[in-house]
Amino acid sequence: MATGTATTLAGILQKATVQQTVIGIPVLKGFTDIGERLQLLNGRSDYSNLEIWDQYHFGGYAKKTPGLVSFMNDIYKEYQLPTDFVYTAKMMYAVFDQLKTPVFKAGSHILCLHTGGLQGNNSLPAGSLIF
Repeated sequence: MATGTATTLAGILQKATVQQTVIGIPVLKGFTDIGERLQLLNGRSDYSNLEIWDQYHFGGYAKKTPGLVSFMNDIYKEYQLPTDFVYTAKMMYAVFDQLKTPVFKAGSHILCLHTGGLQGNNSLPAGSLIF
């Protein structure tokens, strides 16, 4: 899931089993206090089933690159899935990028949590997106 304040991440971790890996993709550059936030929200920060992929922020909160916008259009063309450049496109880009590696075991079930935020796309220049 895309991670902004870590509140959704904290809630998911409360119900995830140890057999389920929870992956947070921070959308903020230099987001280094996730453990402290989880401690505050959940009373703990030591989750053996938590992974943080912090290399997909595309420059930081609400930042984008032409490549990310192109990915947004591609994923919409292929799957009719609208994403936003603040949160969900970064998360989906991370998942698709990691699918090229052996990070996911064969037979894994992957659930991507789309948390909304599409209204942010209204700030893009007209014609940037095909949806």
